[in-house]
This record gives sequence, C-alpha cells and structure tokens, in this order.
Amino acid sequence: MCQKDWLLSVLIGISPVLRPDKGGKQAVRTSRLLVNHFLVKFNPKSIILHYDVNIKQEVLPKHGGPGKISKSNLAMIRDKLFADDPSSFPLAMTAYDGEKNIFSAVSLPTGTFKVQFSEAEDAKPRSYLFTIKLVNELELRKLKRLLGGYTSLNTS
Repeated sequence: MCQKDWLLSVLIGISPVLRPDKGGKQAVRTSRLLVNHFLVKFNPKSIILHYDVNIKQEVLPKHGGPGKISKSNLAMIRDKLFADDPSSFPLAMTAYDGEKNIFSAVSLPTGTFKVQFSEAEDAKPRSYLFTIKLVNELELRKLKRLLGGYTSLNTS
C-alpha cells in the first residue's frame, strides 16, 4: 500500500482490498496505448457555465410536425445570433456541441431569441426560436481537487 493510500485509509477509515498476487506484479503484461490528451492549465477560481439550447422553427412546416434542423444549420443559426449581438454573446468565450449544449466562460443572456437565417443567398430567410437556459455551473476548483487526488468534492 502506498503512502497516499495509507493516509486516505487512516483519514476516512477505508482501505482498499488487497489483491492476492501483491497488486498484479506477478503476471505483468505491457500494452502500448496511444491517447489523445494534452496538458491543460486553468484557473481553479473560474466557473464554466453550462447552458441548454433549443432551436426550432418559429413557423412549423405545412406537413405539421417539427422540421428537423441539420447540425450544420444549428451551428450557423447559433453563429448568426452571436454575430448579431457580440457584446451579449461573445463567440470566442463559448463552446457549442452542435446540438443542445453551450459551455461559456462568461454569463450569457437566457430566454428565447428570434433569429432570421437563410440556408443560401438566394433562399428566403426563415425565422428560428433560439432558447437558452442556464442548467449548471462547473466550478474548476472541484476539478483541481479531483486532479489533486481528493476523492470528495466537498471543500471541508
């Protein structure tokens, strides 16, 4: 048992189950693993705001059901809203998953916004309703604690 595990077991009264082969050292097999990761530096005092996004046509198609909007059009509708009001919606401070989620380093206005968008230069623009709602605040101090080896997110 390493010192860190021993300290945790003393502090919280839990110890890990010991393996019969002394932690897997008798049957060692190495594997090559290629991963896609990189070092990220972040300010643990920062908060990332998670917003739920719903985009739908203002006027439903004549066939009755809600029209399916492609992922590329969803992104372009979001881009249009952000370009129309960059002081309220700073594009560079946000990340959009292309469907239902926006993550932002700054607070964004919530509510429903009307966006006029045309799929092509010669096509008639359509009206879309872009609804954005704050659903969570991700405190990076909690991430720092987890990366530091703490198993609890509590600050105490």
